[in-house]
Amino acid sequence: MLSKQQTKGLARWKPLLVLPLAVALVLVFAESRTVVKDSPAAIAAPAPGVAFPPAQEVSEEQKMEQALKEKALQLEDLKKKNTETKTDLKHALQVLHAETDELMKKVEAVRSATVAPEKLKQPAEKRVEKK
Repeated sequence: MLSKQQTKGLARWKPLLVLPLAVALVLVFAESRTVVKDSPAAIAAPAPGVAFPPAQEVSEEQKMEQALKEKALQLEDLKKKNTETKTDLKHALQVLHAETDELMKKVEAVRSATVAPEKLKQPAEKRVEKK
């Protein structure tokens, strides 16, 4: 016990000073939300004196319908472009296949032409053995 040092008076109060700071930080950064639950009857019946003008509702509906029509037109345009692109790509692929077939025929012709002279260069003895 004699080797233990005693803390000074102010150092004893430091943890108590930190607690209010922590609480203040929590309160500052906490999100306060007010949740009001209405009964189903209150939702179904609007408050007296509050009337929604039907002209605004119709205009909003018309705006939504117009936006929907515009999106449908955009979708149709995209579909047309997509089909055009597909047909262009199919045509290009067919052209490439035709070119590839022609090149393969040329390669085979060149191979058959180059193979024939090699067979002629073989000694007569080997040609006889193959027969």
